[in-house]
Amino acid sequence: MDKSASHHRRGLTTRGALSEPVTLLVLLSTVLMALTAVEAATGARFAMRVIVSGSMEPALKRGDLVFFVKSDAGQTVREGDVILFKSEGFHIPIVHRVIKIHERRDGGDVNILTKGDNNDLDDAAFLYGRRPWLRRDEVLGKAVGYVPGAGWLSIGAQETRAFLQSWVREMIETAVMVISRKKSCC
Repeated sequence: MDKSASHHRRGLTTRGALSEPVTLLVLLSTVLMALTAVEAATGARFAMRVIVSGSMEPALKRGDLVFFVKSDAGQTVREGDVILFKSEGFHIPIVHRVIKIHERRDGGDVNILTKGDNNDLDDAAFLYGRRPWLRRDEVLGKAVGYVPGAGWLSIGAQETRAFLQSWVREMIETAVMVISRKKSCC
């Protein structure tokens, strides 16, 4: 094989490698534009979240980008819905499935029990702050769709930042320890 054919083949490989992220960005941009158009046409508001754990597998995998219709008082939440909710002690909202609804007979509060599809226990054991139910007002939204794997860039950025912060902290601690030892020995 001559040099020009080898170079041409390498160029195709590079072009192929670059086309996948570009295609993903075009797809994601199209989805975001469609979402904006739906918001404008319907008045509904949407939120997006990246799945960061395996708790919802096999339905939703780590790295999937999920779209939620933002919650309001009139929106019905049913058993089987995937919802986004805030929880005491967690800095990011949780994405889990509704497994049980408890409605008061007098038309009062609606309480919700959730569970990750891949978890053995329901969320009352550790997410509701010693309460047996999630309150309806803690629900931030209900899932309406997702793009598989579209959130990996976000996860990669977060994990890289966390790694770099940890590495810098370790380097500073090591430097302080070395300086302290030098001062104490001399």
